[in-house]
Amino acid sequence: MLPWDVLVNATPLGSGAYPGRMPVPEEALRPGTVVFDMVYEPRETPLLRAARARGCRTIDGLEMLVSQAVGQFEAWTGVPAPEAAMAEAAAQALGEARAA
Repeated sequence: MLPWDVLVNATPLGSGAYPGRMPVPEEALRPGTVVFDMVYEPRETPLLRAARARGCRTIDGLEMLVSQAVGQFEAWTGVPAPEAAMAEAAAQALGEARAA
């Protein structure tokens, strides 16, 4: 396996459709690397859990989703987006989706 500094999971592995699955073996996760999982439901994926346990910096899919929304809001309206409110609304919506 080639060394890397950033791993981006852009697959559905680890999502509700593929629970418990990871795109790489846990042994491939090296301390200090960045692991970005674009899956946002569930927010805590097996990949992110394993990456944190192995000393990686992690970024979850909800961060990406909110960042996209912020960019779109600002492009469409020309005003700064209420990022904190958007992040809270997204987290609440996912919580509600899990309860339904």
